[in-house]
Amino acid sequence: AGQGRKEKREMVVWGVYLRSLSTRPLLTKSLSSGLLFGVGDVIAQSISHDKVDGGRACWLSMFGCAIYGPSNHAWFALQEKYVNVGGGRKVLQAVARVGVHSVVYAPISVAAFVGWVAFKEDIRGAWKRVEENTFKLWLAGTSFWVPTMLGIYMYVPLQHRVMITSVGNLGWSTYLSMKSRFQVVQS
Repeated sequence: AGQGRKEKREMVVWGVYLRSLSTRPLLTKSLSSGLLFGVGDVIAQSISHDKVDGGRACWLSMFGCAIYGPSNHAWFALQEKYVNVGGGRKVLQAVARVGVHSVVYAPISVAAFVGWVAFKEDIRGAWKRVEENTFKLWLAGTSFWVPTMLGIYMYVPLQHRVMITSVGNLGWSTYLSMKSRFQVVQS
């Protein structure tokens, strides 16, 4: 009986999300991105630190709300409208969108993220950190994000792409934290 109630609650939450997505798509995508960025950072910190910095998690949650959610909302809509190739063949369409995404949007998104984090830690050194880290982080991310985005463009409806990429960030940020923790332990 308990399992049935849990499933019913989950369906109610999903229904509320879908209604909100249809009536206020930008706000819904921004808030869900913010929530997922905050949760992702708490997971990442739990792996790589002794204790969780709530201020940092809130700062990254604000990035999800203010930058990531709205920019992805606009980006996916632009791609849906203007990147149309392959004569209706889903694979070619997805490959073209991943290519444009990887070359145009991803570097900007990575630079925004690096800048956001650096701004909180050292406002005067933020631009230098963007210059030093954006390309390396973008390049490292291609092995994760290119196949992930291919799946998203092929199988995820437009209205759910922002949330699914935010879920992808949970995995990506956890990986980065584990990698940095491993490198610290190795030194």
